Amino acid sequence: MEYPVLAIDFGTKRIGLAISDEKGRVSTPIRPIRITKNTSQESLLQAFRDAIAENRVKSLLVGKPQEFEEAHKKSTERINKFIEWLSFHLNIPTSTWDESFSTSAAKDMIVSAGSTVKSKKNKLDSIAASIFLQEFLNSNTKEK
Repeated sequence: MEYPVLAIDFGTKRIGLAISDEKGRVSTPIRPIRITKNTSQESLLQAFRDAIAENRVKSLLVGKPQEFEEAHKKSTERINKFIEWLSFHLNIPTSTWDESFSTSAAKDMIVSAGSTVKSKKNKLDSIAASIFLQEFLNSNTKEK
């Protein structure tokens, strides 16, 4: 996988985003994409194109939960359709990574930093994306 990597934490209200540095060592959350009932597929696609261009992204990493419960299967199906849609519209290598518990870890980080989850709700998904991206980066560092 080439760096920088854009990590994507797919959600129905917000899509969390995080970016790696060019050497694939550090993950940083960036502004999430907010989804409303008025968000068109074209505007969503443009938001991804903008994030990719602004950060000189070479690869995408989409978070995918493990299927512990039946509800996770529906989420995985939505994510798979989203990945197909992204791959169809963007000519950029895309991989997946286990994002199980990244949102819980993000909530813990927010609380331990002295903030409330409610006050950081708009940043939560990007922090979660940053967490699973950092796990991915750390695993690749061990392989080198």
